[in-house]
Amino acid sequence: MKIQKINRFYYIILIITFLIYVLPPSYKFGVYSLNYLGYFLLVVICVLLVALITLLALQIKKYGFFKGTKETSLNVFCFLIAIICCWFITKTYKKEFDKIEVEIVNLSKGGISNIKLIGRNSFHQVDTLSPLKREAFLFYGKNPKRKLKNDYENELSLRFYFDNKWREKEILKEFGRWRVLKDKMLIRIFSGDSVEVTTRHK
Repeated sequence: MKIQKINRFYYIILIITFLIYVLPPSYKFGVYSLNYLGYFLLVVICVLLVALITLLALQIKKYGFFKGTKETSLNVFCFLIAIICCWFITKTYKKEFDKIEVEIVNLSKGGISNIKLIGRNSFHQVDTLSPLKREAFLFYGKNPKRKLKNDYENELSLRFYFDNKWREKEILKEFGRWRVLKDKMLIRIFSGDSVEVTTRHK
């Protein structure tokens, strides 16, 4: 009876863990770190592992090593299937969850060239932008990347050539590099030294 209860509890926790894990990163991350749901996910993963180890230990105690491991083979199999499904789902929808609409507007009196939005393992370039013209594109850097060799690669900056000089506007820097951006970013360039960046939800 005790094994049956733990087994039932194990599958409930496995389903909860799976459902939370496949949510978009913005549901699990705050401005600089995990939010409450993200920390809750870590807790249920730990509980899931403890439940699996407990089941294995009880089955081995009851049936012996070989039969005990055989009795928990379905639990282990479901656990591995869940891991594989999570990997495929997050890989498939990664770009969808990570995209942000960016619009750059040239409000200066001169042309701008080589406009580059760089950061978070993403890059987009607008070759030229005439005065009072605008260009919109998708940028895949909404969420901070957790597996970069250097955390500072999560910083986001705008570089462009204006009035015979290279200019740079830092959009996300230092602790701000951990921010999850909103759905749309508007970049208005007034001059080489005056750039306004605003973000908002759709």
